[in-house]
Amino acid sequence: MSIIDTNMDFFSRKPSIITAHRTLCPPDWNWDSRRNGWNGFHLWFIAAGKGEASLRKERITLKTGSCFVLRMWETFIAEQDPADPLLVFGIYINFFDEKNVSAAANITGAPQRYREMPDVPFFRELMWRCVEVDNMGNKGTAGVWLSVILEEIRRTDALLDIKDSFRNDHALVNKLCAKIEANPEGQYKIEDLAAGAGYSADHFIRLFKRFKGSTPKNYIINSKITAAKKLLLFSSYSIKQIADNLGYPDAYMFSKQFKKTAGVSPKNYRTSVDR
Repeated sequence: MSIIDTNMDFFSRKPSIITAHRTLCPPDWNWDSRRNGWNGFHLWFIAAGKGEASLRKERITLKTGSCFVLRMWETFIAEQDPADPLLVFGIYINFFDEKNVSAAANITGAPQRYREMPDVPFFRELMWRCVEVDNMGNKGTAGVWLSVILEEIRRTDALLDIKDSFRNDHALVNKLCAKIEANPEGQYKIEDLAAGAGYSADHFIRLFKRFKGSTPKNYIINSKITAAKKLLLFSSYSIKQIADNLGYPDAYMFSKQFKKTAGVSPKNYRTSVDR
């Protein structure tokens, strides 16, 4: 068995393969991990088929490409669609201390529990190679394939984290923009917007410009001017009233910013546009 020292990081240690298998599940198949009595990690990959699973009170649809790094001390329940049975690869691994006792529950930095592998044929081949050589009794070569599998999982998780971060940042910026457009009169401070998003001001400005092609300051100004144009055309408010409604300290500051942005004064804009 592999010996683990005080460094408990998942990817720094060499785990032991306990069992490895490739299984076409029978029609009445279901799995409740509590029946196994295992206490290590289980790499579980869906090569084909459909089903449903429950992990930490979350329902997960099982499909081709589903890949788990299960903590076997947690409850995992799965069932398949009998009309589309599952073809699964499983590799049960564990880490052991100097007394040959499982130390899996103390391991840090383990991969997240679930992801969908983007290159199913490639990952399926990796899993098959590991299972095949382990079943032949060649633990050394199986361990090499296992290290490749774990690295592929780590690489995939890193890419998915980047994509998730991109989507989250994009959604956050869109939400802020919607707020600014709905309330152009607001007194927005870049530092406050950045702090609310959990970023420094400099990073927030770069992020905002990346998605909107404009700095937050210019976006706020343009939202105010867009709202001002509508009020100039479709209301009887005076220029001073419009300035007040949009949060400007006085009509002079409003007119100055309007002309700088729109190219004409508010008064000329109101009279020159054909309504």
